Amino acid sequence: MIRHPLLLSLLAVTALAAGPWSAPLRAQKGKPPKRPDLGAGADTNLALSYYTYGRSVVQQDPQKAADAFYWAARLDPAWAQPLYARRVALLIANPRLLLGYFRVTRSLIQSNDVRRIDSLELRALMLNPFLQRDLDKELIVGSLRALYQDQLHQIGEHMDEATSVRFDYFMEHYLRTDARARIRALMAISEDRVPEALELYRKALSEEPDDEAAGIHVERARAFHQLGNDDSTRAELAQALDRLRKKDEKALVYVYQSKALLEHCIGQTYETKAQFEPAREAYGRALQEDLSYYPAHMRLGSVDLAVGDTTSVLSEMDLSVQLKGDDPWVRATYGVTLAQTGRAADAAVQLRKAVDLEPFYPGPYYVLGRVAEMLGKGTEAAEDYRGYLAHASSQDIRVPDVKQRLAALGSVAGEHP
Repeated sequence: MIRHPLLLSLLAVTALAAGPWSAPLRAQKGKPPKRPDLGAGADTNLALSYYTYGRSVVQQDPQKAADAFYWAARLDPAWAQPLYARRVALLIANPRLLLGYFRVTRSLIQSNDVRRIDSLELRALMLNPFLQRDLDKELIVGSLRALYQDQLHQIGEHMDEATSVRFDYFMEHYLRTDARARIRALMAISEDRVPEALELYRKALSEEPDDEAAGIHVERARAFHQLGNDDSTRAELAQALDRLRKKDEKALVYVYQSKALLEHCIGQTYETKAQFEPAREAYGRALQEDLSYYPAHMRLGSVDLAVGDTTSVLSEMDLSVQLKGDDPWVRATYGVTLAQTGRAADAAVQLRKAVDLEPFYPGPYYVLGRVAEMLGKGTEAAEDYRGYLAHASSQDIRVPDVKQRLAALGSVAGEHP
C-alpha cells in the first residue's frame, strides 16, 4: 500500500532539470541494436516510423523504444529528435542512472556510461538547439517511479500491481498541482501548454536555488521560441549567459549551459529572419567561447551562402569537417555546398564519405547521382540512384524524379522497397 508521507517526501525534493547534467565525450558506439518490428505495411526506410513507434512504447519498454530511436537517427542523421528521445529512453531503462541524476551523484553522472548517453543530447542540440522536448514528461515520470521503487526497496517492500496503480494516480495529481513550479513547467512544455509553462518558470526563478537560474532562463527562452517571440527568446538567453559568466569556472558545467550553444541559439533566431549580420556576430561569439564548436562554422557557412560569399562558405564548411569529419550530416552538408558552388568532383568526395559513414542515410545517394550526371558519369549516377531508392522512404518526394532519371540513363530501377 502507498504511504503518502513517503511519496510526499520523495516528490518534495524532486527538482529534476530535464536537460543533461554532465558534459558528454562521444557518441554511443557498439553493436547496433536489432530493428524493432513495426508491423505489416510500415515504411521501414522512414525515420518517422521508428520515432513514432518508440514514443508509443517508451514507458512500457524503454529499451525497445531506445532501439527504435537509434534506427530513426541512423535513417535521418540530420534530425535532432531521435537523439534526444534515445537519451530519454536509455535513462528510463536504467533506474540506477536515473537515481544518480536525481541525487547528483558525481561519480555516477560523470561516468563513461552517462557521458555516452548524454552525448546524444548534445548532438541533438547541435542539430537543433530549439528541439521539441516532447518526452520530458516521460523522463520525469520514469525518474519518480525509480526513486519510489528504490525507497520501497530500502524498507523491504516492492511495487506490485495494486501499488503501481495507486502510485500512478497520486503521481499524476501531484505533478499537476503540488509539485515544484519548475517540474510542472517541464510537464507543461512536454504537453505543449507553453503559456502556462512560462508562468511556472517565472515562479521557479524565485523558488529554485540561484545556481539553477541560468538553466531556467534557457528553458524560458525555448518556450518563447515556440511562441515565435524572438525578442523575449534572446532576452532570456542573454540573462542565462550573464549568469553563467558570473559563475565559478570550476563548477560542474551542464550541457544546456554551454555558452557556445546559447550563442548558437541567439544566432539562429536572427538567421531564420534573414538578419545575417547579427547572426554572424552570434556565431562568432560561439566560437570565441569554444573553438571546437563546429555547428557555429556550419551556421556561418549557411550565412555566407545566403549572402553569396562563396569563398567564405567553403572555408567554414571545411573547418567543420576538420572538427567533425566522422559526422555524416557534416560531410553531406559540405558535399551539397560544394555541388552548389560548382565543385562537383570535390562534392563527390565528401558525399561518398557521408555514405561510408552512414549507408542508411538516403540523401547523399541522391546528390551523388546528380553530381555524377554533372560529371558525365552515367553508370555511376545510375548506381547512386539505385542506392537512393534502396534506402529512401516511399514518401520521399524525390522518388519519382530519381526513377525518371534512371529511365533516362537507360537503367531499370526495379521494385522500390
